[in-house]
Amino acid sequence: MFTAFRQRQYQADNPLLEQRRRDEEQTYTLTLRAQRFSTLGLTPALSLRHQRVDSSVDWLYSYQRNTASLKLERRF
Repeated sequence: MFTAFRQRQYQADNPLLEQRRRDEEQTYTLTLRAQRFSTLGLTPALSLRHQRVDSSVDWLYSYQRNTASLKLERRF
């Protein structure tokens, strides 16, 4: 499991929005590997990721995203 937190503060006010943008981002990633299904040196891995961005310009830049990916990994 991997967790990341990030804050971004923009230096200038946006003239259209009349405010300074500030974002807080949280990312959580979980990767599950199935070693017993390895073949030809390739191991299947399932990655699940949740990302959440909270912005001071909420209606335009805030969002939540969930992604899943299935990949074949080779370590050497």
